[in-house]
Amino acid sequence: MGLTKIRTAAMPTGSVLQVKSQSFSGIASETGKTSTSYGATGAELAITPSSTSSKIQIMISGAAQNGSSTGGCNARIYKDGSQLTSTNIVQYADSNDVSGFALDFLDSPATTSSVTYQLYYAAFSTGTAYINFPTITLMEIAG
Repeated sequence: MGLTKIRTAAMPTGSVLQVKSQSFSGIASETGKTSTSYGATGAELAITPSSTSSKIQIMISGAAQNGSSTGGCNARIYKDGSQLTSTNIVQYADSNDVSGFALDFLDSPATTSSVTYQLYYAAFSTGTAYINFPTITLMEIAG
């Protein structure tokens, strides 16, 4: 018996239709950014939803650090250059702290065109913020 391809339209609501993931090497750093002046980390990933009713589960993880003992690191998820979320991912008591972080957001893009999700960040309070080795995973979920 030959293989049968499952049609996307036949998948029940909540089914995972596609998954994309990418890890990024290197370190991004920003000095003294404010809550209105975020910088791109260079970590971004595109996905093309198969239906306008699909949801996109965005998961971003990595490590964050600030060189100041009174500083921290804020991160935001952007979609096609526009802000989706705002999160204070870590505030430090010691300038040598490096903390893991995870951001999650469920988006409803309502399109079948390519959508790009990006990680932006800024120093919180004082110092220089660092984002290390982020990974972005995108899951299209049937709506």
